[in-house]
Amino acid sequence: MEEKQWRILGGGAYEGGSKRKKLLVPIIALMLCAVAVIGVGYAYQSSVSVQNNTVEGGSLVVETNTASFLIDDAPDVIFTQDKVYGKDGSYMVSIKAAGAGDNIVDPSDSAVTMDVGSNASASLLGSATVTITNNSGKDVTTLTAKVTISGDPSIGDKKLSDIVQEFLIVVSPTVNASVLKDTASANILETNVADGDSRDVTCNIYVVIKDTTVVTGSSETVSASTLASALANAKLTVEFVARN
Repeated sequence: MEEKQWRILGGGAYEGGSKRKKLLVPIIALMLCAVAVIGVGYAYQSSVSVQNNTVEGGSLVVETNTASFLIDDAPDVIFTQDKVYGKDGSYMVSIKAAGAGDNIVDPSDSAVTMDVGSNASASLLGSATVTITNNSGKDVTTLTAKVTISGDPSIGDKKLSDIVQEFLIVVSPTVNASVLKDTASANILETNVADGDSRDVTCNIYVVIKDTTVVTGSSETVSASTLASALANAKLTVEFVARN
């Protein structure tokens, strides 16, 4: 009996070995053909087609109405100068800074209760209106305001930062926030702004001035009007940020 050996090669091919060398090629050809036929029966094609896979862009825009932004012609810091004379005719000068003592109201003039302490008073800087246009795909749930002061001018013996206690952001009697400078306020959005909606939010902004003695001396080294002029070097920036 003739002894044959078979060895499986990589890729599904077979090699037949025999003592009869001349039969090697025909056997390999037959076996490869059989493997090819079997392989066709087990060949599967898998494909994935993703439809409507356009990348959609959303937007959330917060715009400030600059035409009416913080327009207020009234003084915000009041300087009071006192002179105390001695019997010899000499005198001491004292200049104090205080707020205007404005009533705290919302944009509709409704009274708002906010405690600023007994040694400080509020000055209305003006009102600000922002428009939230929401096409982000989600509700806008938060709106914050942050007030920064560029520069910190000297006000007599003090700096402006020494007399500014806080800022008040007033939307309504129930929606308002007290905030330190350079710090984002609490949420001042009364209700969420739904996706696809737009809304105007108007608030009154106050600065709270601490009652502070800014000049003391035996002569008039600086006048109250000079101190008032120094405030022109301080510029306020209000940043509104809306978030989903």
